[in-house]
Amino acid sequence: MGENKKEEMKNWLETGIRETNDERLARTKKALESFERKENLIKHGKNMTDMEIINEANLKKILSEFISRLVEIEQLKASSKDRKFILLLEKLTQLIEQTLEEIQSEQKSLRIDTEKLLKKLDFFNLELERINNFKDTKIKETNKERDDREKRVADEAPYRQWSAPLTPRDKDY
Repeated sequence: MGENKKEEMKNWLETGIRETNDERLARTKKALESFERKENLIKHGKNMTDMEIINEANLKKILSEFISRLVEIEQLKASSKDRKFILLLEKLTQLIEQTLEEIQSEQKSLRIDTEKLLKKLDFFNLELERINNFKDTKIKETNKERDDREKRVADEAPYRQWSAPLTPRDKDY
């Protein structure tokens, strides 16, 4: 008796179904996929694959981040009276709103690239950080850039007479 025949007979005695282990695994996998599709149909109202669900969840998360940035900007606008600061916030608001409109237009054609959106979100986060620092120090830079500049100034302090002259941006000019 062949190896497959022995396997079929063994499985037939155990489960009452005549199939090899590979056939059994394929059948259970197909049953699980069918069950997942039915669950997704119930949850989302349409037949979606797992990757589509993951992409939709990522897109919703990114959109909520963009909207939270808009809310944060509006709160900063309301709390500030500095005209330059408000203008910077308005420009950033326009960029974010433009991005949201692009997402909405691309959503109809299903051509959304979440990695590009994440890069834009990182850019907007850095820009918001720069604008917040501008409010405090009147210098448009990120926290990392400010730390690097302050470290450079602190490192040069003992050798000030031999190094290049400090710029007006440096703290203890």
